[in-house]
Amino acid sequence: MCMTNLDKKKVSVFCKTTSSSALMMTEVSGIRKILPDSKICDFNFDPCGYSMNAMEGDASNELLEERCFGPEEFSIALHCDSVGKEVDTELGLDLSGYVCGESNYEVLGEGGPVTYFKFSSSGRCGSPRSILHSWSENEDEEMEKI
Repeated sequence: MCMTNLDKKKVSVFCKTTSSSALMMTEVSGIRKILPDSKICDFNFDPCGYSMNAMEGDASNELLEERCFGPEEFSIALHCDSVGKEVDTELGLDLSGYVCGESNYEVLGEGGPVTYFKFSSSGRCGSPRSILHSWSENEDEEMEKI
């Protein structure tokens, strides 16, 4: 996933000036509380960025919280391991507040198709309440609790 024009205050917890390590970003953001029993593999990027994958039993998770960051645009590529199935019809990609401007469907032989989507804000998307500490109105108070 690639997101552009994000709200700088909302993503500040994922910048190295706020959190110095991926582990710290996972804790400070509240992600660890969402997946308390998972084995998390997290990475931070310079100067700002974060990626996380988690395993819990046979399940794997990749955490994406794009709407709370308020992107004007984002793109995503989805893979379906069944030949003949189109991801957009299988998942019903109707994202409130966003319109799909571009899509491209490509079959990868026996491995199933990959579909690329590019979404833009329709201007009516509100940001949901976040559990991430640094996003609260009382940011200083929240940081003291950690």
